Amino acid sequence: DQTSFEVQVRPVEDYPVDLYYLMDLSLSMKDDLDTIRNLGTKLAEEMRKLTSNFRLGFGSFVDKGISPFSYTAPKYQDNPCNG
Repeated sequence: DQTSFEVQVRPVEDYPVDLYYLMDLSLSMKDDLDTIRNLGTKLAEEMRKLTSNFRLGFGSFVDKGISPFSYTAPKYQDNPCNG
């Protein structure tokens, strides 16, 4: 015995989207920082095509200043974001 039924699906319109991007600002991630700067603008443009209720947030952190989480040479201890 078989049973058939029909399902109709429609996309949700103007659904709210909140996106928070957390970035590691330590020296080892420096090359990725330039990429994320450009990506943020492009991502916002693309999301605006899907919803008018879009919020994008950015945050940052730097690893602990001890080995193995960070470079331990003195020049990195004063400012781990610059080498």
